[in-house]
Amino acid sequence: MVPDWFEAIERAYRILKPGGVIGVVDFYVSRKYAAHGHRQHHWLRRSFWPHWFGADNVFLSPDHTAMLHRKFEVTRFSERLGKVPYLPLIRAPYYLFVGTKRGTDVR
Repeated sequence: MVPDWFEAIERAYRILKPGGVIGVVDFYVSRKYAAHGHRQHHWLRRSFWPHWFGADNVFLSPDHTAMLHRKFEVTRFSERLGKVPYLPLIRAPYYLFVGTKRGTDVR
């Protein structure tokens, strides 16, 4: 529930020294056309979860994983499904990202 997720990542990038490590775990939905090697969510999942989480002012974005991959060298990235309270038979998509700040500035 970070109000400006992109600014938070930019700030983390600025304060990390080259070789510094960042870890992020967050709920998400894929882009309509996911990048090669990334999970492609069905239109229903891409529509349902943003509305479900939005009711609690949690805003899922298909652009979070793309930004992390662009800003940092990927050490580990996995896309998973996790349990959600009150919906015992449905799983929400989330990702786990571990990356390293490169030695040169990449934007």
